[in-house]
Amino acid sequence: MTLALRNDFIDMFRAMDEFFERPLTKRVVDPVKLSSSQDDKNYYIRAVAPGFSQENIDISVGDRMLKISGKVEETAEGDNMFSSSQRAFQQTYQLPHDAIPDEITADMQNGILVVNIPRWTTGQDKTARKIPIGESPPALEE
Repeated sequence: MTLALRNDFIDMFRAMDEFFERPLTKRVVDPVKLSSSQDDKNYYIRAVAPGFSQENIDISVGDRMLKISGKVEETAEGDNMFSSSQRAFQQTYQLPHDAIPDEITADMQNGILVVNIPRWTTGQDKTARKIPIGESPPALEE
């Protein structure tokens, strides 16, 4: 059998030190949980963002990059009390080569944001376009 020396005073002082070193406010490190998935026709980005609304979230696309960001500020005043908090997030994704940036859509309901990124289907040429043929071609110089 092993005996361990126990000093309750040291444990008490250690607990007091930890209490006063810790901030009194709760820090939210990651207020939004983001995940991604895909199927044959689309890429999906899902953000679980409780407390955020459509007005608090910005989604932009440019240079084959998709940026999702949001910010919520809350203040409350009462008798001899003032409270203020802020939550923010930002995530940037590089779009895959087969994504169609011009057709990206997003929907949000009950704090859940879903971004839908359409994909080019197999056999579809993303640079192809139909060229109309006129009836009277210009005269060619000889």
